[in-house]
Amino acid sequence: MDHLRGPCEVASNAPPCWSPAELLDATESEARVNISIVGPVVDEIAPSPPETLGLNEFGEAGINLTKAGVFTPGNCVSFGKAYAVSRTSGSSSTAQMKDLVGPGNVDINNCGGVIMRKVTDPSPDATNTTFNYDATGGVDDLNPGTFSLKDQESRDFGTQIQAGSYSVTEADPTADNFALESIDCSASSTTNGTNITVDEATRTISFDLEALDTVDCTFTNKLQEGALRIEKNSTKGGLVSNDGAVFSYNSSSVTDNGTGDEDSDVGEVCVSGLQPDDYTVNETSPPDGYGGAPADDADQVLAVVGGTDCTADNPPAATATATFTNPPLADIQVNFRDGGSGETSPTSITCDNTGTTPSTTPATGWDDSVTHEDISIDPSPRTITCTVVIDP
Repeated sequence: MDHLRGPCEVASNAPPCWSPAELLDATESEARVNISIVGPVVDEIAPSPPETLGLNEFGEAGINLTKAGVFTPGNCVSFGKAYAVSRTSGSSSTAQMKDLVGPGNVDINNCGGVIMRKVTDPSPDATNTTFNYDATGGVDDLNPGTFSLKDQESRDFGTQIQAGSYSVTEADPTADNFALESIDCSASSTTNGTNITVDEATRTISFDLEALDTVDCTFTNKLQEGALRIEKNSTKGGLVSNDGAVFSYNSSSVTDNGTGDEDSDVGEVCVSGLQPDDYTVNETSPPDGYGGAPADDADQVLAVVGGTDCTADNPPAATATATFTNPPLADIQVNFRDGGSGETSPTSITCDNTGTTPSTTPATGWDDSVTHEDISIDPSPRTITCTVVIDP
């Protein structure tokens, strides 16, 4: 029998066409008739009831379309239907009765599909995550390489991925303050089903792609929130004794041992659940009994990094810690009264090195008083000298 090759390009609605005949060699085609098959062959495709075929009445033929040059090696190209011409011959090689068989359905597709998706929480996020992909033998669009996805983006490799073993690994997202939350994969199996293995520890999926199957995987990354810490020190050393100091960080505020503070120690403040970013921290008001922090402590910029919180296991980094130092305050009052003679009175009462404006309102039971409140004990010790001039 003649073997033809040479595809032709025609419109999809045109009748079949043939290129010039070209003889195929033995590696490209093969045909056999049941001249040596023991017993009859039952044609299960024939109309019911099945037809029993005798010797020389059943034939099979095959053509290697890749070796014949119809398809490019390594590509997943297929067609859905085929025509064939049969010739009734018995044992004669010169019989002229022919029949056009078909069109018959042909399914030689050995390809599948691959889709990779990325989701971030919270969404949206503009950060790229790099994915590394590889394939056993390195075929089609899944040759070893990389691609990047942002939140809600996907990479559809199409449905022309040759069946085989593949793996896709997400690069470590912690550099962008994210962590892998989950990997969810599905396979729309129409054959034996694709075996998918998910290793979240290495952020890798491995799968043996089956023909006509599509692997669809979603990598979900969660933003690693961070924390900041504020220390409230006394100029006399150590933490302040009273809570209640109020601090601002960007557009929010926190009170020592009050609203927003996750640290129960007096003088220590911790705030978690923050998006990684730079935060400007200031003291809004000091605790009772303490003066305000010096100007040099203002506008401290903290770099909050992901993966930190207010626990001992993941404390805020040093770059996310601010320290405000406050002086304790003291009050001084100097009182004078006549001892009973009615002949004594103060000419002046003065105190130096106080740094405050005195009040001269007499205290109860005294003739004259000078009161200095909220004297900052900084430096410590601080010497204050008061002088009383008495006119007898």
